[in-house]
Amino acid sequence: MCAERYTATEDLLKLSGRLRLIMAQVFIHLQG
Repeated sequence: MCAERYTATEDLLKLSGRLRLIMAQVFIHLQG
């Protein structure tokens, strides 16, 4: 269970990181 929870949080972190990257790219695109 602990391992599953760990992988779940890792996936969430990866997802949030990807979302942040996309948001940053969109922001830069809108600024440019």
